[in-house]
Order: sequence, then structure tokens, then C-alpha cells
Amino acid sequence: VQCSFCQGFQWEACFQQHLDECPQACKCPGCLQHVAKDGLLAHKSTCRGFTACRFCDLRVLSAELAAHVAICPKAATCVGCQKRVAADGLVTHRMECTACVQCSFCQGFQWEACFQQHLDECPQACKCPGC
Repeated sequence: VQCSFCQGFQWEACFQQHLDECPQACKCPGCLQHVAKDGLLAHKSTCRGFTACRFCDLRVLSAELAAHVAICPKAATCVGCQKRVAADGLVTHRMECTACVQCSFCQGFQWEACFQQHLDECPQACKCPGC
């Protein structure tokens, strides 16, 4: 059998072993299919074992997508709902997030459950000693 990667000939009984060792081929970690080493990037763009991150479009192994999203530099965590959202859309998300409250003094967003504590510590606000 002729190897489509290195063009060498192998006994059919040994062909699988040859594919595992062929210097011109590698096994895709997403689908475990053998692909040309110089074609792995192109293969990843269509491989069902990889998923594109919705924030940065990087294709990562589907099983590792959640771990990537947790550290993706193009995503940010909402302080209110703890969801990962696009970093450039964080302010818009916070304005719509029911778990976030915007401070009218410093304009910052806080988790609703912590808002009273924020008001006590907000550098732009103070409590009136009279009331």
C-alpha cells in the first residue's frame, strides 16, 4: 500500500503502524484521523473535534472549550451573573444584566447582593450624618 503522506510503500499488514510513525503525517487530536503535518491547521478548521471560541474564534478541542473560555483574553466575567461575555461588550451586558446594579455615584457596576456594601465603601458617596 502506498502512503499518501510520504509516498512510500508498506505492507498492508503494517500500514497502520507506518501511519503512526510516518514523518509526514500526524494524528489529529480532535478526530484521531491521520493528516499531513503541513495540513493540520487547515484540517482543524473543518474537523468536528474542534470548536471555535465565540470570543476569539480560536479553534480548540471541543472537550477543552470551557477551559479556554475561562481564560480567553477576549472575554470578561460579569460581576453580577458570573457569565463570560465578550470583553468589548461587557458594559452593554452589565446594563442588561438583572444581577448587576449601576452605582449612581461612581458609575461602576456591582453585584446586586453586594450593592449596599458598595455604597458604604464607594469613594464618590458618603452617608449624611443627619439622616
